[in-house]
Amino acid sequence: MREAGYTTMIDPFQKKLGDWMGAVLVLPALSGEIFWSASILSALGSTLSVIIGLEMWISVIISACVALLYVVIGGLASVVYTDVIQLLCIAAGLITAIPFAMNHEAVGDVFSVPITLHQRQLGG
Repeated sequence: MREAGYTTMIDPFQKKLGDWMGAVLVLPALSGEIFWSASILSALGSTLSVIIGLEMWISVIISACVALLYVVIGGLASVVYTDVIQLLCIAAGLITAIPFAMNHEAVGDVFSVPITLHQRQLGG
């Protein structure tokens, strides 16, 4: 795709099937981006409304403004940096959760499961 100079996934279809089909294929791609953005903003807004106690619509607007501000100021590199920070936070949270998960009363010994189950439950 790089050798042909395409910039989107729709470009090869547009070249093969014509400009009209390229315009038609933009519609599902655009609707997917709109729904994805709406779900992300809704998740950010609901998280912010729970943490700060604001109404949902105010939290969505604040979240959108903050995201727009750091992208406009920092460009695409700022998105990469925030993704790296998010990855590190998720990894730290998962590592922190391991001892709690291993010591919880609902978690049993994984290796004793085949011994305690009936043979038919294991597919035998």
